[in-house]
Amino acid sequence: MSDDPVTALLALAATQRGAFTWKQAQSLGWTEAAATVARRGDWTRLGRGVYVHAFIWEALPERDRHLCAAMGRVLAGRGWHVRAALQRSLMDCRFSVRRRTFPSSCVTGRA
Repeated sequence: MSDDPVTALLALAATQRGAFTWKQAQSLGWTEAAATVARRGDWTRLGRGVYVHAFIWEALPERDRHLCAAMGRVLAGRGWHVRAALQRSLMDCRFSVRRRTFPSSCVTGRA
């Protein structure tokens, strides 16, 4: 893992369709002060405690924004969105418990 919290967070977000939680950012070394600055422009809020970096959000086509927002709801553990995402295997991303990996299409959003 990177010593730089920004790089580490972007690497993590890349595995989660761009979304990440505040708790994940904290675990990677983000301080409250740094996060406050980021929330003022660099991070786009997807929901309570869930964000995407603004430049990633702006670059995403509409369909991928929807998938990013859905992943944000799953990360936040919010209600029926979690159940629906799991029932649909989160946009065809099936986690391999044995290998603990995602297919590359889960990261890129492309089959």
